[in-house]
Amino acid sequence: FKQKTAYEISTRDWSSDVCSSDLLRADPAATVDAAEDGAAFDLSPGQQAIWLLTRTSRNPALWNTFFAARVDGALAPQALQRAVDLLLQRHPALRCVFTEDGPDGAPRQRVLPHAAVPVQVLECPGLAGAALAEAASRAYQQPFDLAAGPLLRVQLLRGESETVLLLTVHHIVYDGWSLWLLVDELLAACRAFAEGRAPALRSEEHTSELQSRVDISYAVFCLKKK
Repeated sequence: FKQKTAYEISTRDWSSDVCSSDLLRADPAATVDAAEDGAAFDLSPGQQAIWLLTRTSRNPALWNTFFAARVDGALAPQALQRAVDLLLQRHPALRCVFTEDGPDGAPRQRVLPHAAVPVQVLECPGLAGAALAEAASRAYQQPFDLAAGPLLRVQLLRGESETVLLLTVHHIVYDGWSLWLLVDELLAACRAFAEGRAPALRSEEHTSELQSRVDISYAVFCLKKK
């Protein structure tokens, strides 16, 4: 079969794409079916390009996005793990995998009902400053398996006198702007769990109200963009 090339996707006539009003008129039944955990759906044009480039690149880690920061004070790995588990529940994109089971082997994505991302604690004895930053750079450049997932890694690199928190996500499910929102939620949840209280993240009521007005999911957005 012939896959579209990244060039063909990038030079697509976007004027013929669905507009926001079309998205708002999405069939509610299709919205529910496509968003249901485990249901497969097509990639958006941008995802198609990233998928193809990841598969053909000599360095697939070029499509990793990351956040790294030195941790001030103690960071309890148990609280961090609970925060990661919470975000996996809240954000279906973090549970996405990409397989070649579409027509003629075309890529499809599906949201897994559950996913586990254990926090990795990497001991880096004797490393500090630039040497520890280099170790973090090597860690984030490890490639992801798009078909197996999860497409998220959370690592703590413990150096001689400092610790670096490294969060890595594949660009096919998250862009840089979204990553910052994810980091904000992760740190807020981690702080709350460490203090023994429930995280005060974005209101679920607000999310439900917005969803009821728009009545659309990311899955349907991808289907409409095909």
